[in-house]
Formats: sequence, C-alpha cells, structure tokens
Amino acid sequence: MALPSAADEQRDSAVADRQYEAAIRVLITRTREKPRFELVFKENQGYGYWRNLLGVRRIGIGSAVASLVILILVLIGDVVFGFGLNVVDLFLGVAACASAAAFWVWAPNEDRVKQAADSYAERLLDAAAIVQ
Repeated sequence: MALPSAADEQRDSAVADRQYEAAIRVLITRTREKPRFELVFKENQGYGYWRNLLGVRRIGIGSAVASLVILILVLIGDVVFGFGLNVVDLFLGVAACASAAAFWVWAPNEDRVKQAADSYAERLLDAAAIVQ
C-alpha cells in the first residue's frame, strides 16, 4: 500500500490522513495472528485495560467512597450503640475501601491511557516491518 508523500500531504492533508487511516486498518487486520504478533496483542490488551478503567473511573470512585462511608457509619454505630460487631473486620473493611478509593482516584488517568496507546502504536508499527 502506497503512503502519501510529503508533497501529497502539503497538497491535501485530509486525503493523506484518510490514506494513513486506511493503511493502519490494514496493518491492524494483518497483525491479528496472536502467536506471531504477541507483543502487539499484549500492548492492545494493556491499552484496552487502561481505557476501560478510565471509562468507569467515576463509578469506581463512587462505589468505593459510598462503601467507605457506610462502613464508617457502621463502625460509629457499633461504638455508640454497642452492636457487638467485630471491630477488626470493620477496620479491615474501611482500609480496603480506602485503598480502592485511592486506586480509582490515582491509577486510571488520561496519561496512563496515552502511554498505553503509544506503546500499542509503537508495537503495531514495529510489526509493519514483518507483515506481508
């Protein structure tokens, strides 16, 4: 597949962009053979993982914070009203929910998604050298 030259890009960048997109679609299709292009596959998985985590980030934060608040209220209720609950278990639950909230706040972000996308793109372009 012929790619546009620098002169072609200068003349009509929109056409050149469409040609690049078509070439990338062909390259993606030709690198689907997992054993042969395992690095491409793994980088694509990593990109999908971080993209999807970022997509549900608000839900993750909301769930973790809601769970944390509920557990803290139960812990306070146990101290005030003496329900007889296992305080160690409640503290472990609070720690787990706080950890989950921290993960959702800091781990999935646009920079991580961009890094994963760039790594996938690099492996895909590396594979272009061996695709027939």
